[in-house]
Amino acid sequence: MGQSQTSSRRRSDADHHPKSLEAQAPPQVVNLLQRRLSGTSSQNNVDKEAFQTYFSNPVEGFGKLFYEHVNRQNHPTDTGEGDSAEIDVEVTKTDFIHTAKKLLSLSSSRSEQIKLYCSIYSAGEEKLNEQASQQLIEAAFKMNMASSGYMCNITEDSHANVLAKIATKLSTCKDMNAISNFIQNNCPELLTGMHNWVLMLLNGEADPGALIPIIDTRIVGSNLSYPLAWLISCCVPATYTVESTLKSTVDDSPQLQWDHWVTLYDSNSKGLSMNRFQHHIFNYRGPTIMVVTCSAGHLFVVAADQEWRESTKHWGGASCCIFQLSPTFKLIEEGPDMMFINEKSRNVPRGITIGRNCKNLALSIDSSLSTVTHTYGMQSDLIALEVLACGSSSTLSKQAKQKQWELKEAHKQRRVPLPGKWEENPDKYLLEMGGINVSHAEQIPD
Repeated sequence: MGQSQTSSRRRSDADHHPKSLEAQAPPQVVNLLQRRLSGTSSQNNVDKEAFQTYFSNPVEGFGKLFYEHVNRQNHPTDTGEGDSAEIDVEVTKTDFIHTAKKLLSLSSSRSEQIKLYCSIYSAGEEKLNEQASQQLIEAAFKMNMASSGYMCNITEDSHANVLAKIATKLSTCKDMNAISNFIQNNCPELLTGMHNWVLMLLNGEADPGALIPIIDTRIVGSNLSYPLAWLISCCVPATYTVESTLKSTVDDSPQLQWDHWVTLYDSNSKGLSMNRFQHHIFNYRGPTIMVVTCSAGHLFVVAADQEWRESTKHWGGASCCIFQLSPTFKLIEEGPDMMFINEKSRNVPRGITIGRNCKNLALSIDSSLSTVTHTYGMQSDLIALEVLACGSSSTLSKQAKQKQWELKEAHKQRRVPLPGKWEENPDKYLLEMGGINVSHAEQIPD
């Protein structure tokens, strides 16, 4: 039965002249077919090798998976072997136009985007195994970089392990709906860059040969690697990435979501000290991201949408959140009034605390910046702390001006003379009565 249907489809495709459909297709898709995907194939079919080569930049193997997906979508099997059964049918131009039109219409539907790209990597199955999940995450990162004009690989380090945690989570989801829900609730922008790159390829706007290779995979002036910065940008609300989005729109050139992030405080260079922590981040009146690295591989990210300040009350807006990246991946808490820092008051706990429930905090760091208390009261040593400014450049300039003003005021205070004459000051007599000689200058011979 399956063979009969397949041969029937072959005849139907052969008899149907694609020009009528091409006339209804977006002109950029027609142009792509004519210039890149026709090759030496027949008049009605897409050249398989040309297709796979074109869509495999910068992710090797994506073109093959995408070709098979187009085939499955347009030639569903009826053999009882499932969607992943091998299909011995070539992709026609009609098939490609149908799929391209669907892809171009998905820009406003995140759920459908997620299901489509997961389906590509699951070979049509309702679940993603761990290997397919890992390939999907790596492809999403590389395509996100490509959509901004860069080529970057994932190096084998601790941050690569963080991406593996998400792959493990995806592989435990029971079906595509569960995968879609997990991504939308925890890292909603995970596949956005991937979709943007595929759209650029479909629209003929991509130039894989012009991608700028990135050798050093860590952001300049930060401990964050590009993969980790990308993952964080996929998880936090738009408050923390909007500046790069606006700059991309104004300059009409793609920007990485974290291009505007600047390190305010890094314990590796500034030292683990509450005084230094406050000095470098206070008076920055914009959103920040704090990366907390602990012993035993625990890694947390805290996003604060208001300026850091000492207070006896919790603060923070609706875009605040905290999530764990390792050894497991999960969003812990989000929403307003979950930030707190205190060093002065003796009536409330000292240190940094995150979370609204004081009896079950999401995370707390003691005032000496040495111990982190997190999941179910577990304690870990604080290894490193980094805070990144995520606001506009003008917000950073205002903080710098405030620091300069405070420094000038401090110098002025040092130069303020004591009231009256020192010789007549009662403090001098009290010191002398105590046996302290305060007239050293007068005893120095000329």
